[in-house]
Parts: sequence; C-alpha cells; structure tokens
Amino acid sequence: MNNHEWPHKWFGVWREYGKGYEQYPSVWDFVQPELNAGYEKPRLLKYIRSGYALASSSRRHYPHPVTGMVKTGSICYRTDGVWLWLDDLGDYIEKSGVVIPDAWYRHIQNNQFVIPVLGASIANSLEWPGVKTV
Repeated sequence: MNNHEWPHKWFGVWREYGKGYEQYPSVWDFVQPELNAGYEKPRLLKYIRSGYALASSSRRHYPHPVTGMVKTGSICYRTDGVWLWLDDLGDYIEKSGVVIPDAWYRHIQNNQFVIPVLGASIANSLEWPGVKTV
C-alpha cells in the first residue's frame, strides 16, 4: 500500500502502534522525503493541525511509529469533514518525510488549504479505521 493507491478516507494509523494494529500499514510505506519536499508544507501543516477534534485517547496507546517512544498526554482524531487522521500526523510530515495519500492532498488543494465549516453531526458520516462499512 502506498500514497498512490490508498483506498480509505482515514490516514495515519500505523502498524507500529503494536498489538491490535497489525492490519494497518507501516509508516515506512509512506516515508518519501523527495515527494514530501514538494509539498506546500506550511499550508499543509496548518491544515492538518487545524482539523476539527472528534475523539481523544491517551498518547500512551500510540507510541511514535518512527522512534517507538511512548509519550504522555492525549492524542485525538481530527477531520475536515471528509478525511480523518490522528493529530500527530503533522509531526511525521514535518520531521520524518511522511507523505499523505495523493487523493487527500488534491482534496486539501481543492479546499485551498482551508478547513471547511462543518455541522455538529459530522463524526457519524466519516469512515473510521477498523470499522467495516457495508
């Protein structure tokens, strides 16, 4: 699996999180420094970090997929109304050369790097990792 063929509307849940995450992709499949260097990085990072927060958990359940370090605090799922991601994704894009799915980057560009205004019930319409849809 890679950024050209990603079939979901969620991103950033990694196999490296450990037990229970074996079915997810490896972060290493998405480390592509050359492609990452072509991003409009300040605008992309602002978009990623500005998504609406939907659900939070302890960061201890999500070790850093590149370094393996476990941190304290919280982590949350964010959305732009179409895509869903964990809020530390911006750090991996900025510091580890991670790239996002091509379709998502085009979506962000089409939004002119601005998170749209969303209604209160948006969480129910999103595709969540590990949840089978019919």
